Amino acid sequence: MKNISFLYSRLDNVIEYSQALNIEKRYFSLWDKDSDSYIENGNLIIGKRNFPVSDIFLKGPHNLQNIMAALLALSGIYPTWDQKLAADVLSKFKGLSHRLEYVDTIEGVAFYNDSKATTLDSLEAALRSYNEPVILIAGGKNKGSDFRDLNKVVKEKVKEVVAIGKAGEDIETAWSHLVPVHKSWNFEEAVNWAYDLGRKTGGIVLLSPACASFDMFENFEDRGNQFKKIVRHLADGTKV
Repeated sequence: MKNISFLYSRLDNVIEYSQALNIEKRYFSLWDKDSDSYIENGNLIIGKRNFPVSDIFLKGPHNLQNIMAALLALSGIYPTWDQKLAADVLSKFKGLSHRLEYVDTIEGVAFYNDSKATTLDSLEAALRSYNEPVILIAGGKNKGSDFRDLNKVVKEKVKEVVAIGKAGEDIETAWSHLVPVHKSWNFEEAVNWAYDLGRKTGGIVLLSPACASFDMFENFEDRGNQFKKIVRHLADGTKV
């Protein structure tokens, strides 16, 4: 079996380095149709196979990149892989906990747990994963980020922000001129508040903090698990 290097076409320096390697190379891209796998007209294309992006459970361009890389790896190992089986897996695979994890939909409000997102880059990737307006729960212990760096995507994607923890002041300073910002040190209150906003104005509720968790939680897993627990209570009709 050949060794295969899978490269994302935007990383020109990686591609340049790979030219010296005596291995088979396959490329994937969100836009470059000269790649071995790419996105076109709402479909993920890999060779002669295609998968409607709308049928893929995982959200976000970063997840599409991961899927393209995985399918290319599969092609290198087993070229005759079953498209129908792969499509079934892609429609059902929910990914790992705390990473854009779908939790539940209550009275039309969908909840997503992205507690693992502790940087601005990961928050931006999360926001760009949805077409619906977002009610964002963000904050915690700031890791030195300047939230103004996300002003453009916040203006485009976010309807309202519920800011938690120590970073609440920084978030309010950065974004309050763009969207309404509500601050809270009580996590249950923050989630309930976001839910009420979602019911009144529409949109999804996204926990994507862009901060460390240690001001209010043991770790990001604890933060995400508490989020899911609160959502379960909401689904049962009882606010925590």
